[in-house]
Amino acid sequence: MEFLVTMTTRVPDGTTDAADLETVLASMPLRIWRTDEVTPLSPHPNDPAAADGRV
Repeated sequence: MEFLVTMTTRVPDGTTDAADLETVLASMPLRIWRTDEVTPLSPHPNDPAAADGRV
């Protein structure tokens, strides 16, 4: 029996590229029993932080 779990989470602060993110994901427990698929998201066009240059 297979289960599909979708978890959406914010990238941790200080994670600047794919290698840093992989390091964080690899440090989490039970990594050998799960598969991580990361989909980069683009900023939302109405995000006020993007207008202020905070993104």
